Amino acid sequence: MGNARTVRNPGALFAPGVRYFIRYTLPGCKERTRATHYVYRILALLLFAVLLSSCSHVRRDGPPNFYVDETKIPNAVPKAEPLAKYGNMKKYYVNGQCYRVMKTSKHYSATGIASWYGTMFHSRRTSSGEPYNMLAMTAAHKTLPLPTYVRVTNLNNHREIIVKVNDRGPFKSNRIIDLSYVAAKKLGMLGRGTAHVRVTAIDPYSFGRKFMVASKSHKRKHSVASRKRHKRLIAMKGEF
Repeated sequence: MGNARTVRNPGALFAPGVRYFIRYTLPGCKERTRATHYVYRILALLLFAVLLSSCSHVRRDGPPNFYVDETKIPNAVPKAEPLAKYGNMKKYYVNGQCYRVMKTSKHYSATGIASWYGTMFHSRRTSSGEPYNMLAMTAAHKTLPLPTYVRVTNLNNHREIIVKVNDRGPFKSNRIIDLSYVAAKKLGMLGRGTAHVRVTAIDPYSFGRKFMVASKSHKRKHSVASRKRHKRLIAMKGEF
């Protein structure tokens, strides 16, 4: 913590009470001095034990304690959205490093290391203001506009996912994207924790048009196939 101060002598926290107790219970000066040092040592040991115990219970990030079937969670669907009210400043600083937010995600494509984050940040506020959901197809990026939809390809197993970038991070020089827990699981990178990936921004307008064309084409093919089956059935009935 920035305002925390280090106490070099933990026993000093209890000094007034200790001095009062020793002054009125021990008559000799030497006895008082020895007792003071003795009590301070005991208090220091107790404080050290408390601090050690609290450090052993530090919460660490990780997966949830229940099974998640990632195959039932669909990819994020790109759609045109206004820029988030938060997280889109021109530049910001983290650990003394300056990051400049991109004006547009158009033509963005990069390769690098992906990581993921889970339970430790679940339900916490993201940089865009949305709560983080480890079971949603989202991600964090240092400089892409919020929100941006990207396609992430695992270059080791060639799996692909689509996620919505709504957070900032990861702030390590060799990493380019931080995925939600379920996104990382769909990409097959939980075991190792990181993966070599390619991140490509998606234009929601062109994606929507392609999706509509593909949907209409699928419906036409399905309609033609249905008519052919219907004609065959009629022909078969005519034979009998």
